[in-house]
Amino acid sequence: MHGQRAAGKGQRLLLEAEEHCAAVVDHDRIRQVVDNLVSNAIKFSPRGTDVHVVVRPHNGGVRLEVR
Repeated sequence: MHGQRAAGKGQRLLLEAEEHCAAVVDHDRIRQVVDNLVSNAIKFSPRGTDVHVVVRPHNGGVRLEVR
């Protein structure tokens, strides 16, 4: 969804996710949150940089990082 926007700024959108990583979440809300975080990362990152989305297990839950 954000790939074209990132490509337009010469950015790469990279996903790093561990295979066995799951959580019970409200699908609509988590999608809204992740969409907002990724959109802001693309918008406020300089041209030609990478935007990383990392998902990994953390303390019995899931940790999501956008950088």
